[in-house]
Amino acid sequence: MRVSVCAALRGTGVAVMLLLAAPFAAVLRFMPLQGVRRSWIALLLSVLGVRVRISGTPSAVPCLLVANHISWLDILALGRFSDAGFVAKADIRKWPLIGWLAESVGTEFIVRGGGGVAALGRRLSTRLEGGSSICLFPEGTTTAGPVPGRFYPQLLVCTEQANVPVQPVAVRYSGRGAHAAPFVGDDEFVSHLWRLLSAGSIEVELAFLPAIRNCDARTTASLAREAIATVLRNRADQPAVAEPGAAPVPASLSGPGTSS
Repeated sequence: MRVSVCAALRGTGVAVMLLLAAPFAAVLRFMPLQGVRRSWIALLLSVLGVRVRISGTPSAVPCLLVANHISWLDILALGRFSDAGFVAKADIRKWPLIGWLAESVGTEFIVRGGGGVAALGRRLSTRLEGGSSICLFPEGTTTAGPVPGRFYPQLLVCTEQANVPVQPVAVRYSGRGAHAAPFVGDDEFVSHLWRLLSAGSIEVELAFLPAIRNCDARTTASLAREAIATVLRNRADQPAVAEPGAAPVPASLSGPGTSS
């Protein structure tokens, strides 16, 4: 009973935050209020019972962030420490309120087939060339396994055209509620949210890795996947050093800092 009551209270908090965010979403699309976005994300993560730990340093120059993809929570965790725009699957547009908010703040959506990936690549190139950073998940889907699936190089062609570095980011979940984090297969947003709220505390561990430069898309996809997979398997003895204000990442996810 206590778990259900706590989950209901936290769910109410999430709903209130999403409703309060709606009036500001259109403004955030056109004005550089990244501090507001980060603060809102930090509060939402707190309401969800999610704590983010990081190692490494997010790139100080415009880049393409590429990460393994486990859950929609990945976007919140990465958005907490990066001003990058995001690429998401088209289905998210249909989610209650979340889809509208995502579209309002400039999220790019992947439409598969009919030249959708090529069109997306052109839009991403334009944004990267304009000085914006973008974060995408080259697996093209979520996976719950301990290491990422194949990274599709078609999604990385935009870096060749825009000539920007690619920074891999390893994402890993831990904590009592980690089993509820994966959002895969036929999962639906509302039911998955309830599982998260009922599961207990969750920690998201992000390792920002060294940037990859001056490689073709296929090589970049291979190098980025291997870097992330290696970190996820890593059991180094040296603990990571956290960014100011963030909790340190355990040694199991530690990795070297990135060049910028």
